[in-house]
Amino acid sequence: MRLEDAFNKNAVTGYSRVLGDGLEAAMMNAVQKTMIRTGSELETLIFKYATCATSTSLAAMRNSEGNTVIVSKDVPEFRMKGTQPDMFLFNKAENTLTVLEIKVGSSSFDTSNSAGKIEKTGSVARAIQERTGILTKFKICIWSASSKDDAVLKLKGLTTTDNVMTGAELCNIIGAPMQKIELELTQSINDNRAFFNSKLGVCQTSKCKMRYYDRTKITGGDKFYI
Repeated sequence: MRLEDAFNKNAVTGYSRVLGDGLEAAMMNAVQKTMIRTGSELETLIFKYATCATSTSLAAMRNSEGNTVIVSKDVPEFRMKGTQPDMFLFNKAENTLTVLEIKVGSSSFDTSNSAGKIEKTGSVARAIQERTGILTKFKICIWSASSKDDAVLKLKGLTTTDNVMTGAELCNIIGAPMQKIELELTQSINDNRAFFNSKLGVCQTSKCKMRYYDRTKITGGDKFYI
């Protein structure tokens, strides 16, 4: 994902509270937006490179060839109000469905984020099982985790190894080349570093003015200078 595509020098963001200068705050906002887009790109690449059957409907899922089917989150029978996991895995031999939430980050996630994600994904699994009669479980896939234990650690120990998987494990199940996916995900690194450093260079060599920040856009409070 290209950092330059997400950059807006006029963006007013929460980063202004920390960095003050519009250019630096806008750059940090662009980094965050690019990271979020990387998660969506990963989902696309998983479907692109999976060698197992893929499906976008319940009927196609049941009639697909092979034992493992990777299923789109857009299947109507699996859609839930308010929250939607990233994808599903169907095991035809066992007639079981796995609700899959994929996290790209390599560091530990904060406690509230981890707890919320685990609870929401589990509740989706229970609702789908009740709706379809298919035995349904859930897993949080920590893409960059080195092991199941590492994945649990990144989730602050709030779940067990039964409810997690690594990116390598997922790729093994669906027959996807993890290294090739990683190469596509990171293909813009050099361009992103060059763009990031060029913008920081502009800020470091010019007189960075403190910008007026309208707090009312965030909290409804008074305007103030930072």
